[in-house]
Amino acid sequence: MTVAGAPGDHWFRRFGKCLLGATHGHTMKPQQMAMMLATDRARDWGETDHRHMFFGHIHHETAKECGPVRVESFSSPAGKDVHAAAGGYRSSRALNAVTFHAEDGEVCRHRVNIKGAIQ
Repeated sequence: MTVAGAPGDHWFRRFGKCLLGATHGHTMKPQQMAMMLATDRARDWGETDHRHMFFGHIHHETAKECGPVRVESFSSPAGKDVHAAAGGYRSSRALNAVTFHAEDGEVCRHRVNIKGAIQ
């Protein structure tokens, strides 16, 4: 197991022909995330065929193709805090798993809804 040692708002990993990145998402739009991936990991960018950025700031599901990068957000698994409750945010709660093959890219995904009262 490898533990990331560098502090920062962004996470990047190369897995075979896949280049994966993640960030909270509060500092930039999806198009900027795609460009950040290309710029910060230029060598990996040139050596990969499948590129994905994941973020969660908006707490609901979105997917956008930004050139050759799929940029996605997911529902939050967390219960509602005071800010979300007061602001009327009522997106669903779920856990998502995306499985990548080292050569073929994404091969499957699973979503599990979190049941229970919205809090």
